[in-house]
Amino acid sequence: MQQRSYYDRYRQQALLFEGIGIVLIAAAILINELTGRHMGLPVILPAAAGMFFLVTGGSGARPHTMVKSFALLLKNDPCRKNAEEFCLVMERVKHVSLTKQSRMIVESGLKAYEDSPERDDELVKKLRETAGECIKNRIF
Repeated sequence: MQQRSYYDRYRQQALLFEGIGIVLIAAAILINELTGRHMGLPVILPAAAGMFFLVTGGSGARPHTMVKSFALLLKNDPCRKNAEEFCLVMERVKHVSLTKQSRMIVESGLKAYEDSPERDDELVKKLRETAGECIKNRIF
């Protein structure tokens, strides 16, 4: 059995959170319609939980959030596997606009891997090229 990448698992979790959120909001609407208790506790609790899950999943699935998350992973654990995963994320995202602060996070992740004893010079070159093609500047 082929092991799924961190990227695939990350995307699946984001979609799962969004799905849970949608189901909870639908349940709140259904409870509201069946009971007629508008804005009652049985309606508010699943609606609030659903909104939380929907927002969390949706924000995690945004391209700039994924790029920053995997850059932080590479910065904190600069191993070959994380470098490959970061490269995969940038290849799948294709184009992303990042603020200066986010570009600094990406740069620190790349620098951490370049300074790592596990570094692979070809992978470092590929990371730099992919980052150059994928990441665009955004003012704010």
